[in-house]
Amino acid sequence: MNIGFDRTTRVKKEQFESYDAIHPSLGLPGFAYGDLYSPSRLRDLTLAFDRETQRQDPALFGEFQVYRQCQGEGMSPEAISDLLVRMAPWVGEFVARLFQVESTRARQKEAIQAEFDGIFAFRTQVVGKLAARFKGQDPSGWDLPAIRLKFEAMLRASIPAARVDGDREAAVAELAMELLGLSQAETPDASALRACLSDPVFAEDLERDDAG
Repeated sequence: MNIGFDRTTRVKKEQFESYDAIHPSLGLPGFAYGDLYSPSRLRDLTLAFDRETQRQDPALFGEFQVYRQCQGEGMSPEAISDLLVRMAPWVGEFVARLFQVESTRARQKEAIQAEFDGIFAFRTQVVGKLAARFKGQDPSGWDLPAIRLKFEAMLRASIPAARVDGDREAAVAELAMELLGLSQAETPDASALRACLSDPVFAEDLERDDAG
């Protein structure tokens, strides 16, 4: 039994050592890829993470230490979830630096934030309030084909075609949130949107719609 285990250990260690020849170090000084297979060096990495987190957010690190010691015993599921969510950015930042992928992580964060600012905000602030906004109204009398045509023209005039075709939901959300922002502003500045709507393509679409 031990022979099989030892052979697996040796093969994995050799893989890390060969990788070290190409990537001799991780993003933290003094650490190499082979250390990821060494329990003692993993402890050193954990201590490095602990020191950094404690330095940057002592209060949060103190809470995390309590959680480590009790393993969640006596804590509510909500408290555990909240703590882990607050710790997650520190772990993500440390791991990104460890593997030297900070720029990739930054781009992913921007993309996720854009989704929250666009799609998720659209779903909650616009779609989620449609029933209340149109309460008591009968949509059966609306000219839905005409509404769709005008909205499509506005969408195409306001958002680049590549983004509309690549992720229509995100494009619709972007336009909807811009319109919502204008409707809620005390002194709305719609000059940018008006400039888009002055595009000949938008005008032609409206002319075709008016012509029936």
